Amino acid sequence: MSKQEHFNSLSSSIGTAFLDHNLAILRCDNVWVGIAARLGRTPASNVVPGVNIQQLIGESLPDWTARYHRALCGEATYDRVVLKGQATGGPPGAATSSWDIYAFPVTDESGVLSIVEVAINVTVTLESAVLAGLPDVCLVLTKDGFILGCYGGNLRDFFGTPQVLIGAHLKDIVPSETVGQVEWALAKVEQAAREAWIAHDAGSTEETAARSSPGIEVLDPSETGGAVATIEYAVGSGFQSRVYEARFAPLSEPGSIVMVRDVTEARRAQAIQEGQSRFLELLATGGLFTETLRALISMLEEQSPGMSGLILLADAQGKHLHIGASVSLPDDYLQAIDGLEIGPMAGSCGAAAHFKRRIVIDNIATNPRWEGLRGLALAYGLKACWAQPVVGDDGRVLGVFAMYHRAARTPSRVEVRALETAARLVRVAIEQRQAKEKLEAEYAQLELRIEERTREIEQRRRVAEGLREILAALNSNRALEEVLDLIMAQAAEFLGAEAAVLYRLEAEGEGLRVVATHSLPPEPYGSLRAHVTIPVTRDLVGWSVATGRPVVASDTEEVAYDYSWPSELGSARTRTDWWPSWATGRFHSLLAIPLAGKSSIHGAIVLCFAMPRVFSQEELNLAVSFADQTSLAIENTQLREEAEEAAVAAERSRLARELHDSVTQTLFSASLMAEVLPKLWANSEAEGRKRLEQLRQLTRGALAEMRSLLLELRPATLMEVALPELLKQLVEATSGRADIPIELVIRDLATCSPPAQVRVALYRIAQEAVSNIVKHSAAASAWVKLECENIESTAISDELSVTLIVGDDGRGFDIHSIPAHRLGIRIMHERAAEIGASVVIESKRDGGTEVVAKWRGPSADE
Repeated sequence: MSKQEHFNSLSSSIGTAFLDHNLAILRCDNVWVGIAARLGRTPASNVVPGVNIQQLIGESLPDWTARYHRALCGEATYDRVVLKGQATGGPPGAATSSWDIYAFPVTDESGVLSIVEVAINVTVTLESAVLAGLPDVCLVLTKDGFILGCYGGNLRDFFGTPQVLIGAHLKDIVPSETVGQVEWALAKVEQAAREAWIAHDAGSTEETAARSSPGIEVLDPSETGGAVATIEYAVGSGFQSRVYEARFAPLSEPGSIVMVRDVTEARRAQAIQEGQSRFLELLATGGLFTETLRALISMLEEQSPGMSGLILLADAQGKHLHIGASVSLPDDYLQAIDGLEIGPMAGSCGAAAHFKRRIVIDNIATNPRWEGLRGLALAYGLKACWAQPVVGDDGRVLGVFAMYHRAARTPSRVEVRALETAARLVRVAIEQRQAKEKLEAEYAQLELRIEERTREIEQRRRVAEGLREILAALNSNRALEEVLDLIMAQAAEFLGAEAAVLYRLEAEGEGLRVVATHSLPPEPYGSLRAHVTIPVTRDLVGWSVATGRPVVASDTEEVAYDYSWPSELGSARTRTDWWPSWATGRFHSLLAIPLAGKSSIHGAIVLCFAMPRVFSQEELNLAVSFADQTSLAIENTQLREEAEEAAVAAERSRLARELHDSVTQTLFSASLMAEVLPKLWANSEAEGRKRLEQLRQLTRGALAEMRSLLLELRPATLMEVALPELLKQLVEATSGRADIPIELVIRDLATCSPPAQVRVALYRIAQEAVSNIVKHSAAASAWVKLECENIESTAISDELSVTLIVGDDGRGFDIHSIPAHRLGIRIMHERAAEIGASVVIESKRDGGTEVVAKWRGPSADE
């Protein structure tokens, strides 16, 4: 039988149908209509174009329609169906037949467009010209791998003409490195077919029979293995290389069927997608920006042999493009185009950035956009360049991604998609870098602010400590000169001044003189304090005092900051006329702050700087604060001096009163008595002797009063005199001027040696009590008793117990009706509390008064 006769005999053994992606019938032949009618148990007249195959067959064979859904997902499916004849339970007049049914997805880059279903009667040899319309290539092989039939619209592109292929072995039409894979696939097909039919003949088709309709027997694809083997192989090299996928499936007759598909674009798209994922992972791991871009180019160059990628980045002004990354382009070429100016005639990249759209130039040698760069590109063998701009959300061009080829050609759809994807990924990388740089800048700014804030806090802490030290000095008895030196040192340190000078305003308010300096060398500033007093308003220091406001000045014209330069002092060109002579040549900026007191100006502090300075408001406020501290120190000193002068005057007045009230009166009385004593003695010796004794008492009292006054004039003497002696002088002085006899009783005089502060306190209590007796008691007699006693103690040494009693037999008083501030009662209690003693006052009307003070503690020796 000839080949043509063989093909004609198969025309009734093959049925075909075309379904759209909704599984509606587009067109079909009579053979397929008969099979579909048997499967759907419906009249053949119902199987027409437009009918949905799922609705037609789904009710009788619900599992059957799953094969179409697999095809819609891009999978070629295979099932074997046995249509029973009348003798085996089929429709009347029907003959038994067996069919291999294939569903092939028809796809393009967007996905599955339609499904081609082919039903082949396996009771005869399989060959059919109807398969020539399939998008894939279909090869029908014998069990030994020889080609019986070949079909498909791309047959010539894949393998050649049928005349060459039919009768050839499959191993002879594939690359030599793929022969081993072909042999493995054919062996897998033969094994799967043998196992499937053995299982079928043994009756292991319960599941298949369970889901079959009466008169129809369907073999599960798993029984025959479906596409039991798949191989991939490449043909050609460079950008012309192609990748093919061959799927092998068994046939009962004659042997196997092979579906060959060109998967070059799919594999490239898949590789690009995988590369995109790896690129994004690389971005996420925080790789270096340039290395990340190079990794992207490397991924694309691996999937597009012969292509050289280039990433250019726009500058901040959007005027030029600079090299961002490249892998395979020559370094000399990259150096030549670095800094490429963006423009419509600046090659593919410059034009793409200019127009903000893709520029595809398939032939650099003839395209006018490469006029100025053509020779450079051709010198390195670059024939085509496709460029995609990288545009941000704000419409600004961030860069360009370009693909160079060493052959003049246009890009495929996959390459266009790769170009677009690469540009998007470059944009992601650039925006991530910008976000990272922004974040790093913000972090750096934050760290800078934290550092500045920390310095500010530390500076303020140091300033606060300095101010506390100054306040402590102000509240101490330190000399004014020491306090002023401390303030100037602190001001110079915290304001960064090299030196400081303090001017004081003369008492008349017409001149200024230097009273203190800080960090000025001995020469030529050693005699600065001896300089002649300068008039107020003579220079900027005097002007600061005259106006009462700070002045910042520089002896150069470059000073950029002027806090309060008076216009009366002239412009910058005449400022040196107002410059202090001692600052010329060494200092170039001066800050003069007036010393403003509560009611007057005391002078000025001048801070000296070797370089021109600009001061913040906080620094100026700090300088004013130091000036205020200086004014306070001056005013405190003035107040202290005034207070000391007032105290001296008050003390002199008190002593004068004491002398007048006590010693002077006593001496005057003694003088009068001495004048009349001779006459009295002449008249009556007894009366004379009596008056002589009174004179002796008066002179002794005057002497005691003088001693008491001397003790008051010299308080340190009180710390040195023993307590019994102090009480003795007190009693004698009081008895001498008051006409009240006071008895002094001292017990255990030898042991009465309390500490000095205790002696003084007890003496002051006795002094206050005796004074009250003289002033208020109207007593006929009084007494002062001192009792000292050593007490054994469990401590290391014994303790001393001292009891002081001052009493009188006068009028007394109600202790509860007298305020605490009257009669010195509070003073006595306070003095007792200072030494840890107690004071008890007992008194009653016309019953006299007694003050008892008790102290216990170590003696002065201990």
